[in-house]
Amino acid sequence: MFLQTFHQARISQSAKLVEDEQWNPHEVSPFLQHITNVIVESAVRDPPELILKSDGSTSFSPLPSTINGTTHPQPSTLHSPSAPPINRNGSTVSTTGSKHLRIEDRTYFAVSATAEALVLLLDYFRVIVNLSMLTTDTMSRAIEFLKAFNSRTCQVVLGAGAMRSAGLKNITAKHLGT
Repeated sequence: MFLQTFHQARISQSAKLVEDEQWNPHEVSPFLQHITNVIVESAVRDPPELILKSDGSTSFSPLPSTINGTTHPQPSTLHSPSAPPINRNGSTVSTTGSKHLRIEDRTYFAVSATAEALVLLLDYFRVIVNLSMLTTDTMSRAIEFLKAFNSRTCQVVLGAGAMRSAGLKNITAKHLGT
């Protein structure tokens, strides 16, 4: 019951994100980049940021960060107020936003819906890391979430729904992030 409710809420949120998307490049905050790095890291190990502590909290501090007008906790592992954030390879990360989302050695433009979808995907990973009995079911639902997001995005962009929802006269390569 928990997993079905959890999953359905995220599917609904992602559909609304795509419907409301304006298809303009979104600034990639250090917080969003960190979330992306945690997702990539999840492929090989359980990132400490996802592990619940005995008091029910994670290493994400309650300091708010905003993506697309929605407030999210900011990872305390990013940095202390006086020190710049550090990547896994030891290099520092800019404390200001970037135009590109970096995934391993590639960069991508992102729109707001993508940024929010990454935050929602991270929620699935938290369940997987902390509720091992639900790992198989949660993984299949995370895949379903990604398929639904991809399908909805394709319908809106390729079906020209983005022209209606965002009030665009046409869809250009700029809107597709190329």
